[in-house]
Amino acid sequence: MVAERSGAPAGGRWDPRNTSAMLHRITPTRLAHIREAAVAHFGLNAKSRRPLAAVNG
Repeated sequence: MVAERSGAPAGGRWDPRNTSAMLHRITPTRLAHIREAAVAHFGLNAKSRRPLAAVNG
């Protein structure tokens, strides 16, 4: 089960050469997509250096 695995020690999970290597490689793309979606959702200036700084949680 996922709950059982999530409590397990991270071990090599953060090692970019381990089984999660693909996830490590696509992280910049994933973050760019999330940033673009958030900027569009909140109607922020995408050209700003830190557009999400204007969002207050």
